[in-house]
Amino acid sequence: MENSNKRLEKNVLINPMEEPKDNVLENTLGEKYKLYIGFMGKINKMDLFPEWNYYNDTKSWLCRILRKKKNYCWLSILHSGIKLTFYFTKETISGIYKMDINEKIKDMAKENEIGRKNPPVHLVVKNKNDLNDALKILEYRINVK
Repeated sequence: MENSNKRLEKNVLINPMEEPKDNVLENTLGEKYKLYIGFMGKINKMDLFPEWNYYNDTKSWLCRILRKKKNYCWLSILHSGIKLTFYFTKETISGIYKMDINEKIKDMAKENEIGRKNPPVHLVVKNKNDLNDALKILEYRINVK
């Protein structure tokens, strides 16, 4: 990945005093705020809820997507969109490769699988297709043990 792209991959919510309330998220995301609202509406229908916290180790705000106390994915806000990170086991990540999602996500999952106990799947939601892929992955993540 080029250095110019790495800049885009950093979480932009880094001020510990500025909680990621709707107005902050709308100002930060601009037009992509609609995707965030769409995602939040869908997780609500799945009986999931967001929990924002400031983490000192990352020096940024991250959102856990939870059901009860179980975390199904992490959400962060980038310059380029909404980043979702899902963690799988070596046994359950194989289901990603059978899904009807963007091939780039599958390729990245295969790369991340190498040498990791709980390989992550990252997805930056920039449009409705990305959002649909994210929801498919989330549904799969909920259904695997």
